Amino acid sequence: MKNIAVTVTISLALSAALYFGGESLHQFAYYVKMTMAILAMMAILLGGVKGEAAQTTRDHVWVNTASTGISLAALIATGHPGLAAFEFVVSALIVEIAFSEKAKASEVAK
Repeated sequence: MKNIAVTVTISLALSAALYFGGESLHQFAYYVKMTMAILAMMAILLGGVKGEAAQTTRDHVWVNTASTGISLAALIATGHPGLAAFEFVVSALIVEIAFSEKAKASEVAK
C-alpha cells in the first residue's frame, strides 16, 4: 500500500502542477507525464505487467482509476488532449493485461 500511496501522490502533484503551476512548472509536469506514459507503454510491450505487478494493479484498481481520471482531467483542461488520450490507452491496457493475467492463472489452476 505504501508504494501505491507514493505513486498516487506523485500523480496528483504532477496534475496539480499542470493545472495550477506557472509556465515552467507546467512544462516540467507535462514532460514528466509524457515520459512516464512512454515508459509505461514500453513496460506493456516488454511484458512488465505480470505476477506481482499485475496483482498490485488488480488490488488497487479503484485508487489508480481515480488518480488517472484526475490526471486526464488536468491534461485535457490544460490543452494536452493527445497526451491525455495516450495516457488513457496505456492505463486501460495495463488494467486489461492485469485482469487477463488473473484469468490465465485461474485457467491453469483448473
